[in-house]
Amino acid sequence: MNQANNLARKQAASAKVRMLLVILICGIMAVAFSFLTRTWVLRPINRLIDSVGEVSAGNLELVLHSDSNDEIGKLAGAFNHMTQALRERRRSDEYHPATYPAGNEGSDISFVDSHSITDAQGMIEISTVTAQNTLWLKTGGSVFNTTYAWLPELFRQAITESRVVEYSS
Repeated sequence: MNQANNLARKQAASAKVRMLLVILICGIMAVAFSFLTRTWVLRPINRLIDSVGEVSAGNLELVLHSDSNDEIGKLAGAFNHMTQALRERRRSDEYHPATYPAGNEGSDISFVDSHSITDAQGMIEISTVTAQNTLWLKTGGSVFNTTYAWLPELFRQAITESRVVEYSS
């Protein structure tokens, strides 16, 4: 009976050691899994969030690279498809400036006159050929980087008054 009791105690101690070893291995696996989750899931999502910010700022040339075929890869592919469509739309709009409204008065853009369309920060989005050739207002440029001292003030007036303004010499 004593021998059976000692054998049971040894088996219990051995089982205790094996259980602690299994718990330790599971803990190490959990820590490793959390680091892998960060690498496989969170980094691509954070990259996508940063990329959305860049596209919002106007960088439509951005392309995300993803080697996976999971949901993150599909999301990156959809993002690339969206930016491609936006690039094509921007190129199409650059060649057809008459598709933009000319202002609150409802006047049409005349290709003889110089017209440019800017965003709220003064970046030139659309510029007629006449504006490009006579005023050097190139698409992608800024109204603040011109040789004309009156242009930045005219732009500020249009933004402040929220209306179309014209330069009168």
